[in-house]
Amino acid sequence: MRMRACAQRVLGGMAARRVHGGASARTVSALRHLAREERAQATLEYALTLFALMALISGVALLWRAGEQGVLARLVEDACSHALDGLGVLDIALF
Repeated sequence: MRMRACAQRVLGGMAARRVHGGASARTVSALRHLAREERAQATLEYALTLFALMALISGVALLWRAGEQGVLARLVEDACSHALDGLGVLDIALF
């Protein structure tokens, strides 16, 4: 049933000619081509998913290392150092 539906979709709704009780050569060729395209699409989807996952893991690892080495603490100190001088309250109020 599924093969017939695929054949009708591939052949634009035309009925496939049967040869010796099986599907025609054109139908079989079209179905094989369709199957190859679906496998290629699945492979590409897995590759893109793997790339995105590896990018996320690398990003988390970089943040972990930055926090471990004190880079994030230094960035926080640099960002809030203006609050320690006399104009810090004015700066915060005008923000």
